[in-house]
Amino acid sequence: MANNQYYDANLPPAIKKLLSNWRAVLAAIILLIILATGLFQVGPEEVGVITRFGKYTRTVQPGLNFKIPFAEQVKKVPVERQQKLEFGFRTTKAAVRTEYTRAGTRDEALMLTGDLNLADVEWVVQYRIDNAYNYLFTGLLLIPFAPHLFSSEFWSGIGIPAWTGLLYMVIFPTTIGYTMFYIGVIRKGPAWASTFIYLVPSITANLDYLFFKVTLTTSMVAGTTMVVFGLLIGNLGKKQLEWMLKKTGIR
Repeated sequence: MANNQYYDANLPPAIKKLLSNWRAVLAAIILLIILATGLFQVGPEEVGVITRFGKYTRTVQPGLNFKIPFAEQVKKVPVERQQKLEFGFRTTKAAVRTEYTRAGTRDEALMLTGDLNLADVEWVVQYRIDNAYNYLFTGLLLIPFAPHLFSSEFWSGIGIPAWTGLLYMVIFPTTIGYTMFYIGVIRKGPAWASTFIYLVPSITANLDYLFFKVTLTTSMVAGTTMVVFGLLIGNLGKKQLEWMLKKTGIR
């Protein structure tokens, strides 16, 4: 006891004040983290597409916006900006005297004319994104307009690991997850079974790390922890929840 009093006596007054108000300090730190990771700015020519664990939730307009830290991600799409695709050349420097290069682009500039002559054509496609959601999530609808996807040369460059990853993403997160969900609905009810649906992203991230050596980022770990903790609280009974709050000193 004497040692503790001696230790406390040698602490600066500012440190003593912080220690006596540690709950307020902790709350301030948590609030700063939430604001730093949740607030984001969308430019005047952009919209922000918000995804929660990879699933689309909403689109936000230019200005200051907020997202759920760690659980939600934002993709900024320039919908008011005119963009272009260059074929047969590339712009290396855009200035008063623009500089171009044709290195590595000669094949895409070759065209066969109606009289079976080869023509070397440089061309540009200018476009503007009309719908940010369609631009990010409906790319499969463009497959019929991309004939090169059906050529054997295109698919021969895709190795076995890529095919394995594709089958894994189809089978494990969807088929097995939803099968467990419907079995749970029959046996335990929809409230308990919904746990499997919310755990699909967390299980997928961990299996990716174990089998495919995908790097787990801090946001992925924090998001997974928040999901598991939220599901745990949501599925606890009233007595178990009160016991846990009492043990942690919250109540």
